Amino acid sequence: MVKFDELRGAYRDWRKRGIAYHDASVAFAGNFARGFREYIGAPATYNVIDDTTKKFYVEARKITDEGKLVRAEHPGEVLTFEEDGYYKFGLTLTLDYDENSYPKAAFGFTVHYRAKNDVCDLKVSDKAFTVKLTDEGAFNPAYDFMVEMLKQSFSREPWQMDEKRQIGFVHLGKD
Repeated sequence: MVKFDELRGAYRDWRKRGIAYHDASVAFAGNFARGFREYIGAPATYNVIDDTTKKFYVEARKITDEGKLVRAEHPGEVLTFEEDGYYKFGLTLTLDYDENSYPKAAFGFTVHYRAKNDVCDLKVSDKAFTVKLTDEGAFNPAYDFMVEMLKQSFSREPWQMDEKRQIGFVHLGKD
């Protein structure tokens, strides 16, 4: 075998590993969102006011260059690869004050993810977690952190809402 063929084979194997890792990371984003929804006991979807369109209460989203969380046209578009080796995606939670009530409000979190074998380094709004992907309930501490961040914000008085504080999530407004 000539050196060129060796390089071609090494490149082919490297590329396959990269594609498999990206595909697993895309699946991770969806699974993380679904796991959070199940953890907090949220319904899967709600009907918008016209009653013909369903939207997800919890959804993995793409983060634009401007920092906005937008719905991706394809699941593979949810992820952005960062220079530090992490994938980044957004996670939105839509809340309402009662079942079938409007308006609904959406809140967004930034999630950074990197896996090495079965160990995952995860950052949710700059709080770091290291978990084994095979452990049952491995992401519960991250989910608890997200819930507590929201509860803490909701416990503030209306006149405190103008205070400039890092709260770790973004209120996306009405959904």
